[in-house]
Amino acid sequence: MPFKTEQKICNFGGYLLKLSHDSDSVKGRMRVNMYLPPQAENAHDVSIPVLFWLSGLTCTPDNCADKGFFQPWAAKKGIAVVYPDTSPREAKIEGDDDSCMFYG
Repeated sequence: MPFKTEQKICNFGGYLLKLSHDSDSVKGRMRVNMYLPPQAENAHDVSIPVLFWLSGLTCTPDNCADKGFFQPWAAKKGIAVVYPDTSPREAKIEGDDDSCMFYG
């Protein structure tokens, strides 16, 4: 499952990568954002810690990357951050498009 780089954006000395891949399990395209801090630029012999940020059940990779403003802190500490899509989009899963049920 190779990733395709959709965008590479300069971000707090590092890069925010907007990636996608074809998923066999959801039978469609999935997206993920990844922040690479400036310390990752020449990290050939240095390990960079990675934080997986699970934003919420229906959140896109952009929710936290664009609104959470976590990248400046990750840049300071040299942490890479992965923002996966937490819900398959257009997966055509039975019941996925049913109207919401309200409890009250």
